[in-house]
Amino acid sequence: MIAAVGLLALWVAPVEATGQHRQVLEAGAPGVSEGALVGAFPGLRQHPDGGAVRLEGSWRWRPAVGQELVAWVACVGAGDSAGCMIGVGRRGRGGRVAVLLRVAAGWDRPSLAVGSTRATLVLRGSDGRCGWRRTVTWSVAGALRLGPRRCVA
Repeated sequence: MIAAVGLLALWVAPVEATGQHRQVLEAGAPGVSEGALVGAFPGLRQHPDGGAVRLEGSWRWRPAVGQELVAWVACVGAGDSAGCMIGVGRRGRGGRVAVLLRVAAGWDRPSLAVGSTRATLVLRGSDGRCGWRRTVTWSVAGALRLGPRRCVA
């Protein structure tokens, strides 16, 4: 009976290889200035509305062990004439960001989530034609691959 209890205790005990749990996608981008994130989208500053570009959200994405990227959403304007973009990059010195990927997201504030693996980021948004979904995949070589835009119901 004691052996069975000991075996059960081993089975239910949490095991963590690294000794510390770290979220794959967490809110905020410490060490990166808001101005750097907003400034990474020069096309938004020339939007017909001419309003101020606003940072809608930023996240720290860990697509692989030892890799940390920043993902963010910035928008300008409102309603049907709004424009939003998604960016993915690396933190640089002095609060800067080195942009690896820019994606036009349409007029609705897009959402980001981790896909089926930690190396896949799922982007969702709406552009007036349809609600869409795209994936961004991190490769072992350190490159990002943007999947095709697919309309979803």
